[in-house]
Amino acid sequence: MRPSRAKRAGALPASAQPCLTPGIRAALPGARAARMQNGHALACTPRKFAGKLQVMDVAVILPGGRGWGPVLKLAEIAAEHLGGRLIKIPAESLPAGRLGKLATLLPPPRPRGEQKLLVIASIGDHLNAVLRSGVRRHYSYVAGWVIDSFWEARIPRVARSRGWYDHLYVTDQQDLDMWAAAVPCPVGVLPWGADVAGAQVSWADKQVELQRVGRQPQVWDDDDAVAAAAANAGVSFAGRPPFGDTDEANQAFVETAYRQAKAVLAFGTRTARAKYNHPTKDYVTARWTDSLAYGCLVAGQVPDTPTAREILPSFALVQLSDTDVAQGLEQLKAALTQYDEEKFTAIRTWAREHLDWRSRLDQIAADAAVN
Repeated sequence: MRPSRAKRAGALPASAQPCLTPGIRAALPGARAARMQNGHALACTPRKFAGKLQVMDVAVILPGGRGWGPVLKLAEIAAEHLGGRLIKIPAESLPAGRLGKLATLLPPPRPRGEQKLLVIASIGDHLNAVLRSGVRRHYSYVAGWVIDSFWEARIPRVARSRGWYDHLYVTDQQDLDMWAAAVPCPVGVLPWGADVAGAQVSWADKQVELQRVGRQPQVWDDDDAVAAAAANAGVSFAGRPPFGDTDEANQAFVETAYRQAKAVLAFGTRTARAKYNHPTKDYVTARWTDSLAYGCLVAGQVPDTPTAREILPSFALVQLSDTDVAQGLEQLKAALTQYDEEKFTAIRTWAREHLDWRSRLDQIAADAAVN
């Protein structure tokens, strides 16, 4: 049985409900954007910046499962920064297969309004959000930002068809030519970033010399074994953060880990494979950029991509062996002798100037002619 509108709205975070309606159709411009909570109607009105109305809503697709907390946080920052509504869409509600293909056989409807939309798509398939009933008609401009843009097979038909998207963005320079050859609209590169402005951390917080976050090569994957080796080497070590019951709780545990760490253990997909990774491509993920936002060294092996070389500063990177933990710990100890409050501050400064999500969002707003 389809849940009632009230029940679906109740599943949304309370902090987001004033600017959310249960499903994208009700959140579109011109639709009734007020709902009852504790007997009071809450109107959803875009914010004003510099005296002008901001008109860029943000839609994010909820893929289900853990690990997507950084994408959801990006969407929240985007809605706040661009002054629009945050619209959360369950992935299972997207048109797919034959239905999605049929929807792209007809030209998109002529837009009736002046508002604009940013679709944050964890994978290319999530660009199908614009195929939902009424979406494209209500927005004069639609941009899409694909986070895992390295999957060529997941460039959907809606992106390849003219008129559905006005601008698309990928997260790595290595993916640009692939997308530009496949889609009719302009394609830009907006690398993975971090909430640098929101990262609350001080030098006094740095109490753990090596913090494990995420997948690791086989020899680094057993936290108990690595902890024992680290103790023998005189290095304080913390294993993987606990998993939360929600994406928000999970993200909070990870951010606590970054806050306390001097160095974060992170290896690219070349040496730390998982079934959900691309079989040949390497790429930057949140571990690198979030670590830098919190002033950490990143210890392991850096993704070998043009964008990684551009946004990850060499002075904050420590190359570790992916086959010998004892050797890797000695490499780390040597780097930690040069890690002090001055370097912590330098890493934070780099992150603020090069990695904050808001600078990426400013580019999207400029491309969309949003004040």
